Amino acid sequence: MYSLAQLPPMLKRKSALRSGRRATMPASSHAPLPDSQSAEPAASHAHRRREKTGVANTRVIKTLQPGSRGTLKLQEQFGDQLVCVRYRHEHGALARYTTVELVVGSGPVRVRPKAGHLYGVHVAWGDPTTARLVKAAGGRWDPRAKLWRLDGAMVMRLGLQKRIRDR
Repeated sequence: MYSLAQLPPMLKRKSALRSGRRATMPASSHAPLPDSQSAEPAASHAHRRREKTGVANTRVIKTLQPGSRGTLKLQEQFGDQLVCVRYRHEHGALARYTTVELVVGSGPVRVRPKAGHLYGVHVAWGDPTTARLVKAAGGRWDPRAKLWRLDGAMVMRLGLQKRIRDR
């Protein structure tokens, strides 16, 4: 086990942050440890931080929308799937990456009604049975929206999720 004075600089900062005090580092703390004290933590510390490499170690310099200068060739290549183009610079190196954000799939949003929330449920004029069920479950008619207002738990219980029009 290390004393605080023997900890490597990165671990000193983490230790100070956990204890709630500010990490102050003397200039001598960057000196290498003697051979008898390895800077590597024990093998039991399997949660070591991995070094970022490649695109993961970059920061975004520009984000461009489709159709603007710098995106025309990519817009021709990807068409309507293109959401944006990002230019990234790698930290500490002279590398620039061009990344694209694409839409690869879409679908309807599934509404999962929550208890305690009122939902607007559509019931057709030619469906008096469902209208009676909704009314018996505590539904209130909203003349402005022309929908039945019903609690989310009852919407689930009656199986009316597909009829929700207003959340």
